[in-house]
Amino acid sequence: MIKLFGKVSAQKSFGVFVIPQFVKIQGVVFMAKGKVEFREAYCKGCSLCVNACPKKILQISKRTNAKGYEVAECVNMDECIGCASCATMCPDSVITVYRD
Repeated sequence: MIKLFGKVSAQKSFGVFVIPQFVKIQGVVFMAKGKVEFREAYCKGCSLCVNACPKKILQISKRTNAKGYEVAECVNMDECIGCASCATMCPDSVITVYRD
């Protein structure tokens, strides 16, 4: 039997599918793994993604893009759970989230 924790599993809520962040199989809890990619050329460094990340693994870097904005980056990709909170908050849709 698989028991899901975190968010509701595969139910449609307000037109958005919510994906569980934790799965418990035979007493062992597994955390979802994710990966984020930033299209840095379009990032404006607003830091909305940084504030939205529940794992606090995003930050505004000192690197700048061609427009002169300091861009967001992930400092610890291994901690990413693929929740897509960052991508949801990004006003310019520069973040792509992948889930394993």
